[in-house]
Amino acid sequence: MKITRRRYLFCSVAGFLIAVSKPSRLMAQNVNKITEQAELLTEKGHELLNQGKYLEALEAWKEATNIYRQLHFDEGIAGNLINQNLALQGLGLYLNACDVLLSALKMDTWRYFPTLNAPDKSSKKALYTAIYQVKPTPVNLLGLQNLGDILRLLGKLDESEIVLKETLSMAQQMTLNADISSILLSLGDTKQSMYERSIVEYRWIGELLFQKDTVTKIQKNALISLDYYQQVNNTTNAPIAIKLQARRVLASCCHSCFQ
Repeated sequence: MKITRRRYLFCSVAGFLIAVSKPSRLMAQNVNKITEQAELLTEKGHELLNQGKYLEALEAWKEATNIYRQLHFDEGIAGNLINQNLALQGLGLYLNACDVLLSALKMDTWRYFPTLNAPDKSSKKALYTAIYQVKPTPVNLLGLQNLGDILRLLGKLDESEIVLKETLSMAQQMTLNADISSILLSLGDTKQSMYERSIVEYRWIGELLFQKDTVTKIQKNALISLDYYQQVNNTTNAPIAIKLQARRVLASCCHSCFQ
C-alpha cells in the first residue's frame, strides 16, 4: 500500500520524479528480492511438510510471515499463518494450530473453550459475529475451512459445522467459480464425526426416551454426512484426490450397512 501511494505521488510531480527515480527503482528492486525470498521460504515449507519435517516447515513459514509483515502484505501474512497451522497439526499441537488460524483470520472477538459441551446461544452468536467480520477472499476461505477442520479434531463439532457451513455459503456467493468440493468434504467429515459421537451417546444412555432422540440424531447425521460426500462425488470440477476421498467414505458406509 505504501509503495503504491509513493509511485502515484512521484508520477504527479515530474521534476521530483526525475530526482528520485533511481532510488525508487532500487527500492522496488529490494522489495522484489525480499518478496522472492518470502515466496521461496513458503515453497520450502511445503516441501518440508511433504517430507514430514514439521518443525523445519514451521520455522520456514514463520520466517516468511515475518518478511510479509515487514512488507505489510496481509495476504502473505494470512497465507503463511495458515501454513503454520498445517505444521502445528503435524506436530500434534492442535490448540496452537487453532490459535494461529484465529490470528490469521483476525477473529479476535471469539475464543473457543476446550470442552466437549455444546456451545450456548451467546457462544454461537459470538462465533457467527466473528465469521461475518472475515473478508471473503480465497485465502480467508481457506483459513476458515482449516479452522473448521481443526475444531473437528478438537472435538468442537458444533462449532466446526457452523464455521464450515458459513465458509460454504461465502464460497458459493463469490463471483469467482470457486471449487467448493473440499469444503463439502470437510462438512461430510464433521457430520461423520457427529454420527460417530451419537452412536457413543446411544450406548451410554439408558433412558428409553433419550435413546429414541439419539437414534433420530444418528440417522440424521448419517444421512447428511452421506449427502455431503455424494455432492463431492457429483461435482464435475472437483480434484480427483478430493473425489477419491469422498468415494472411499461412501464405499465404507455402504459396506457397513450390509454388515
